[in-house]
Amino acid sequence: MRRAGFQIISALVLVTLSACAGQIRNHGYMPAPDQVADILVGVDTRASVAERLGLPTTEGLIEQDAYFYVRSRLQNKGLRGAEEIERNILVVSFDKNDVVKNIQRFSLSDGQIVALQPRVTLPP
Repeated sequence: MRRAGFQIISALVLVTLSACAGQIRNHGYMPAPDQVADILVGVDTRASVAERLGLPTTEGLIEQDAYFYVRSRLQNKGLRGAEEIERNILVVSFDKNDVVKNIQRFSLSDGQIVALQPRVTLPP
């Protein structure tokens, strides 16, 4: 009887400790490096990029002159919440004729913290 109680308590402790282990979640889509290497600046178009790499995570919001492929890895730290441990961004820019103008890569270390202002603009 005493041994069964010890086994139950040991099992509960193990389950509790395993729940604290960090879990990694992947979000977004990043094309493979060999696929990106096939894209030629000045030759490929918006349509050929979408065909080779797939549709982007997002496009340029104002002028829609770029495709953005974004992939993030988050590690769950238990009670402390999730922390972003890796972010990769591939930007394929297009000129006014929808031909590839530039290909850029960014990572988490390239990011900048932006302080948001809680002010509200009132209508006239």
